[in-house]
Amino acid sequence: MTINRIIPVFCFLLISFFSHAQTTNTASGVDSTEKPAEFPGGDVALMKWVKQHIQYPKDAERDETEGRVFIKCVIDTDGSVTNIEVKKGVHPSLDKEAIRVVSSLPKFKPAIQQGHPVKVYFNFPVIFKLP
Repeated sequence: MTINRIIPVFCFLLISFFSHAQTTNTASGVDSTEKPAEFPGGDVALMKWVKQHIQYPKDAERDETEGRVFIKCVIDTDGSVTNIEVKKGVHPSLDKEAIRVVSSLPKFKPAIQQGHPVKVYFNFPVIFKLP
């Protein structure tokens, strides 16, 4: 099956970044910042990058498994994607593919808080849908 027949979609309207100051900060990241982390080229470029790199797992395709894999990760102070975890999975193969794609993302522009780069949580669903 070609990538053109498969429609994996990132729902960036649900990305949980906010543009207000964070009141609490942990060693692993903050929930929101003054300036959120940004994929080079913005959300449209991120969607395009994911579409070009995601592969629908053959067993999930054979079983006609679809759904949303909810991912949580940290965008580090250097823009790298770290601490990737599945918050809500669908199928082991879809979960694994969502992690693979997110772990291979290029570096983001890091989030900024009080003029300094900070780690920030990044939450979003990866939607797998067969044609």
